[in-house]
Amino acid sequence: MIEATGHSYEAVVTEPTCTAGGYTTYTCSVCGDSYTANETKATGHTWDNGTVTTAATSTTSGVKTYICTECGETYTEELIMVKVLEDGFLSILGMVEESIFIRTIQKVPDILFV
Repeated sequence: MIEATGHSYEAVVTEPTCTAGGYTTYTCSVCGDSYTANETKATGHTWDNGTVTTAATSTTSGVKTYICTECGETYTEELIMVKVLEDGFLSILGMVEESIFIRTIQKVPDILFV
């Protein structure tokens, strides 16, 4: 008869990432049995302040790109077009939740557009 020696588990920690949770894998060095425990949630992205990658003009929308400082994933945001009309009004064209909108508003004196 062979006596059982018992398990001898070694832990390997998998850290959470922006999109996947972390956990600890315990593996027995004697028989190979393993299990996971100590699960943690994904950390979520940490977005930078964004960089204008394509400036908006009076004829085309622009693009602002954001980069996750942890994993490098990116997402973009549309920048609206603003056109000053001859009568001093502003024409604004952009998108909100995939719907196009156009607004014309009276120009405010001494306004600074960035």
